[in-house]
Formats: sequence, structure tokens, C-alpha cells
Amino acid sequence: MKYSIEQMEKIAASLQSIPNLDKTHPTLTKQDVITMLIDEITKLRKDGYSLERISEILRGNGFEITPSTLKNYLQRARESKQEGVKTGTKPAVRTKQGKHPEANPGTPAPPLPVHTETHEA
Repeated sequence: MKYSIEQMEKIAASLQSIPNLDKTHPTLTKQDVITMLIDEITKLRKDGYSLERISEILRGNGFEITPSTLKNYLQRARESKQEGVKTGTKPAVRTKQGKHPEANPGTPAPPLPVHTETHEA
């Protein structure tokens, strides 16, 4: 089968218009997500929610994490945040592609609906 110049140009234009996936769909590690959600999670902890309940809420939103992993990631996020305070810089959260998510201002933060049916101590 042979193709015309017009067909080739149309295909080329179509391929050139495809957005770069790295820029439009950044991927975050679990640690990145917890670092970005640290303020919300800290508030829940202050309101009496256990790590078990918070990890259930996260799992209910499609974010698989165990209470022990959540505890570990929160500790790392707090340490990173404290280092930023000491040096006067904001801790960097990086995507798997190595780009800071704020470099893509059109990318929304992951949602975290909070279900407040029960309070656990």
C-alpha cells in the first residue's frame, strides 16, 4: 500500500499534537502523596483519628497503604519539612519523572474526601 504526501503530513501533524505524558500526567510516589497531604493528616490525628482509621480512609479512596507504612512516611515527611524550616526552603516533592508537581500548575492535587462517621482515639 502506498500513501500520499497529504496522508503523511496529516499523520505527522497528529503525532506532533500529542501532549508529552511526563508534563500532563505526573506520577507521584506514595511518599510524595503523604508529604503533600501531611497537613490534612496531621489535622485528622489532632482530631483523634488513629493511623489505622486514616489508612482505611486512604484505602477507601484508592490509595493502598498500611498503618505502619503511613507512620513511616509521615515521619519522613515531618523530617523533610523540618529540614526545610531550618534551611528556609520548602521541601521538594518530586514525581517519578523527577519534576516538581508545581511545575505543572494545571495538575490538581489528589483528592482526599474525609468520611467522619466515627472518631477513634
